[in-house]
Amino acid sequence: MLIGIVIALAFSFALPLHATYSWRYGLATNLRECARIYTRMIQGETLSDEEQVQRFLAINKRLVQLRSLMPSVAKEIDVPQARLEEIQRLHRSVLSALELLANGPLMRADADERLAYARECGVQVRVVRGLLMAMARALRFGGATQFGIPVESLLAEANGEEAARKLPPDLQGPYWVGQLAEQVDRLRELLLEIEPNWNIENHARNFVKT
Repeated sequence: MLIGIVIALAFSFALPLHATYSWRYGLATNLRECARIYTRMIQGETLSDEEQVQRFLAINKRLVQLRSLMPSVAKEIDVPQARLEEIQRLHRSVLSALELLANGPLMRADADERLAYARECGVQVRVVRGLLMAMARALRFGGATQFGIPVESLLAEANGEEAARKLPPDLQGPYWVGQLAEQVDRLRELLLEIEPNWNIENHARNFVKT
């Protein structure tokens, strides 16, 4: 009887959270893909028009699917839907910044110029990619701090270290550069704020301990 009760409780806890897991995994996949695109472009690789269209279409398709899950996710993890809408908006802002990057002056430069730019902004480039990958890992596996999303922003240190460096005049100060970093960092903050709700694995561990 006790075994049956434990099994029933486990299923009653896990089954209603289908939307939450789908939302987390979809968002994680998109953030990981954004990190890959960003790294490839900044390091001098050129995406063909066909590949660029396919990649961004796939991300946008998942983005639409995430929106349809939000009402159910909000109920499952007791988070205001407005907060999930803000996460959705920031995700779209990150994607828009990447699209601007893909079609901006930096992508019209040759590979050597892009590599030089990456060296000039090396720390910041790595930090933005690192934050995207950290959020993706945390959403996928449920670890938000130790091996997941950093509690403190890494961008402040990166910006301070890079502030004294002078970028090439033709590549200096594009609006999307600062916007991408800011949006990624704000997305990190929001995911950390609601981490106690969506980190279902941590809930399960605490349930087993008690």
